[in-house]
Amino acid sequence: MLESAKSFHLTFTIFADMINEEKKKWKRGRHEADRGRHEADRGRHEADRGRHEADRGPHEAEQEKT
Repeated sequence: MLESAKSFHLTFTIFADMINEEKKKWKRGRHEADRGRHEADRGRHEADRGRHEADRGPHEAEQEKT
């Protein structure tokens, strides 16, 4: 009886460790995906800002500098 309990505990521990590792991989993957999405958003906002500045005339740009 004691031997089967030890075997069960070992099997359960190994299985729990495998699940925890998969959770870590999933969280790491979500973090990487979120970071990539934020970098893409930042690039899109910078591009929009550049287009907005290009749409303004040189006179407006000079007024902001002074």
